[in-house]
Amino acid sequence: MSVRTFARHFRHETGTTPLQWLLSQRIAAAQHLLETTRLPVETIAHRCGFTSAAHLRKHFGRRIATTPGTYRTTFALSPDPVMPVQPVGHAASARASQARTRAAN
Repeated sequence: MSVRTFARHFRHETGTTPLQWLLSQRIAAAQHLLETTRLPVETIAHRCGFTSAAHLRKHFGRRIATTPGTYRTTFALSPDPVMPVQPVGHAASARASQARTRAAN
């Protein structure tokens, strides 16, 4: 099948060109990663098939009308958890030992 015939059949079946369909899939993948991970935008761009974060931002802005960072802030599935600071060193083992002793009594 020729490229032109394929493009015509593809458009007939999907209502869009192969390039626009691929771009939509890449944007959808980027949205998913922005919502569910804390990966840097540059990493997300490369994982989704963009050559750079600048290209992701350009196409993301055109399709979603916002930046990847704003999208992440708005639609992240869970807010940044407040992680307790873990004690380090000998004092930490002493506190853990004391906590186990109290729990046993």
